Amino acid sequence: MALSQIGSLVPLTETLEENSAIPKVPISEGPNVIGRNVLPLPDKRLSRKHFTLTASSDGSASLCVEGSNPVVINTGKERKKIGSQEKADVRPGCVIELIPGHHFFRYEVLGRDINGCREDSSRSVSSNGGKRPSELEDSSRKRVREETQNQHAGQNSQAKMEVSDVEALRHFNIPKEKLPLTFQLMRVQGLPTWANTSAVSISDVIQ
Repeated sequence: MALSQIGSLVPLTETLEENSAIPKVPISEGPNVIGRNVLPLPDKRLSRKHFTLTASSDGSASLCVEGSNPVVINTGKERKKIGSQEKADVRPGCVIELIPGHHFFRYEVLGRDINGCREDSSRSVSSNGGKRPSELEDSSRKRVREETQNQHAGQNSQAKMEVSDVEALRHFNIPKEKLPLTFQLMRVQGLPTWANTSAVSISDVIQ
């Protein structure tokens, strides 16, 4: 007996726009094994059985990480890393990062227009500060995008700082007229010339 399709995993770009270059992954009621066996992604960090997404008829789902690498679930309010053999609930609209920061997929349920993790449908408009569900979904999607962009910005900033530190050390030099007011380093054999700038040798010390 064929299981009914509940929804799908929609591939996204790093800016969380739908990526039409990768096919959607259909999600049926019950357990769905997701990994290299169903995804056209040549990333060796992905296991053949990367995680199992068990979906219910109402669209709710539970994710269990089967592989050795963690998976991230981005609700728009927080990014939660799920380790190997750990489980977590997934709601329609949540973004799943197969590898933290890489391979984004949004869980969508058939018949629902979801742009971000859906708030509890039982909450009234007044309990959400007067915002309608569509406004909450747009706001949630924006939070997911900003969270992802901030992560990439942080990684790029750290890389630039590391390069800047190396360049600062490379160009470090003390003017000769200020040498008497400071100390001199011993010249170390084997280091590049720029590293021994303003250093003295053993012969200098003897003199």
